[in-house]
Amino acid sequence: MKFLAGVTALVLTGTFTYVNAWAKSNPPLQAGSPGALQGIQSHAPAVQLPQKPVAVSTHPPLVHLSQFVRDKGVFLFYSFNPSSPIYWNNFSPRSVINQAQAAGIKYLEVRMGYSNWVQITPGAQETWLNQLLDLARSHGIRVIGWVVPYTNNSSAGTIQASLNGDWQVMNYLAHYKTPNGGRLSGLAMDLELGPLYFGGNTQALGQYVQGARAVVGPSYPLVGIVPDPMCTSLTSQKGSAHYYPYNQVAHYSNVLQPMAYWHEYYASSQFDYTESYVQNFIKESITSTQEQDENPSKPINLALQFYGNSLVGYPSEADLHTSLQSAQNFGAVGISAFQWHTLTAQYWNVLSQYSWRGN
Repeated sequence: MKFLAGVTALVLTGTFTYVNAWAKSNPPLQAGSPGALQGIQSHAPAVQLPQKPVAVSTHPPLVHLSQFVRDKGVFLFYSFNPSSPIYWNNFSPRSVINQAQAAGIKYLEVRMGYSNWVQITPGAQETWLNQLLDLARSHGIRVIGWVVPYTNNSSAGTIQASLNGDWQVMNYLAHYKTPNGGRLSGLAMDLELGPLYFGGNTQALGQYVQGARAVVGPSYPLVGIVPDPMCTSLTSQKGSAHYYPYNQVAHYSNVLQPMAYWHEYYASSQFDYTESYVQNFIKESITSTQEQDENPSKPINLALQFYGNSLVGYPSEADLHTSLQSAQNFGAVGISAFQWHTLTAQYWNVLSQYSWRGN
């Protein structure tokens, strides 16, 4: 049957779906000029998957969909550059899990896919990842694979080819198992706009999320990490100069995760981030995301700002306490702190002190 323009899925007898990203019913979208991968990831010697149709085995989620991003989580990403402070080998799996457990962290969003590159390399790095997954499982901490779609920086001549590579990555990660049976609890799609994300092509972004759901199957947990519509002025209204496919993302995702980074919008560290300002920012992040979705009951998990810079300053401990309390008061199912390597002792203390109600 026709699943979407440019992607055809054939459901066979049994549990396999074949996804063909080269269907001829729709001409390929042209990619913009390829650029380098973001930041430190340009050093990643990760596994590049072949561009060909993929076979997908559907399976039930490891945890109920309403629970897999409930409560407190943390984003974590690592580098393959040995000189980087976030080199993967600097993150001891046992130390990571012990720190998370001490702070009451229920899940980690670990960046494991970037364009058509799987950020797992055979040998020591894969052993390290397997240890992280197995230790997390044994301590009741879920690991969600964070994936970043991208207009392929080297081999893809069209956006369609890049999409196929992205879906290969998602298929690989959704079925990845450690020798001890450890697996990811879901995938989180980083659905931003800009030159590194399909060149801002919203048609391609829509294709990506539809194809992602076809690839992982109907029951596999997916998070849609989306821009905050309140701060970006993005809208799901078609024809708008600020169009963003919120409805489409929501339809194929189980949870929406707007990026509520309140210290990103004033080019001055002197702005007065009052308690009422932070409260209102968090409230509007949730409600504006719900308003852009045809299904306002879609669960919302907030990506919260646990980082700063010299230009706009750093969230205070009071800011963070307010943001956590406001997220729960205004209906978020959970929060994910962005990001592990910027969590100071004070920021860890804030996370540790806040207990999500209902647990």
